[in-house]
Amino acid sequence: MYLIDTNFIGTVASVYPRDVFPSLWVQLEEPIFRGDSYFHKTVDKEMKEWKDRTLDWYLKHIDPQYIVSTDDNELALYTDVVRWVANKRQPRYKDRAVNVFMDAADSWLIASALRHDATIVTNEVRAAPDSRKQVKIPDVADHFGVRCIDLLAFLREMKISI
Repeated sequence: MYLIDTNFIGTVASVYPRDVFPSLWVQLEEPIFRGDSYFHKTVDKEMKEWKDRTLDWYLKHIDPQYIVSTDDNELALYTDVVRWVANKRQPRYKDRAVNVFMDAADSWLIASALRHDATIVTNEVRAAPDSRKQVKIPDVADHFGVRCIDLLAFLREMKISI
């Protein structure tokens, strides 16, 4: 199971625009919207707030059955994720970094990946080991043993080439 991060779609849209790479976008539709890929409800919300023409593509193809909702198990894992980010990680993240992380879908995405033993598809990159200014999905995912892959790894795993 794959959980798609908002920035994954954003990166594809900015680096590989649909009008220049239409075959890529067609090939992405199957694994993203009908395969083993899902969107957490918080990512779905971010996608719907996104002011980009890619939103139309997303809305046209998203099936509600591929949107993951929070359950009690995920909520407990979310608490663990937030507690580690806010209080236990050394060196501690700055308060602003923690707040930004908690306000985005990122914290829920990690908890959901833990809950469903899923791989997160994101284009975020790890921060420097002692960074305190930003909480990055791959850094937190590493701590909790959640696998993260980027665009190229996802394309390879889906056997997509253009």
